[in-house]
Amino acid sequence: LGLAAQKGQHEAQALLGQMLFNGDRLPRQAARGLMWLTLARDSAGTDETWIKENYNRAFAKASDDDRAMCLQMLEQWVQGRREQ
Repeated sequence: LGLAAQKGQHEAQALLGQMLFNGDRLPRQAARGLMWLTLARDSAGTDETWIKENYNRAFAKASDDDRAMCLQMLEQWVQGRREQ
């Protein structure tokens, strides 16, 4: 799942993000989970409402610190993709 998410598969990003945000079968990492959910939301098609709904739920529950950390992680992700 992690490899598929790293390769940009938005369904995998959404599932991994949800698992990390909620601590489902993985240690809870809310900011990292929100990062994956954000990437998935940005790539999801209009018919993939489940991704947008999961993102919206996580964003609403996330603390300000989690949101700020998520932004930093997203910036690193984008920078890393540019360097490839």
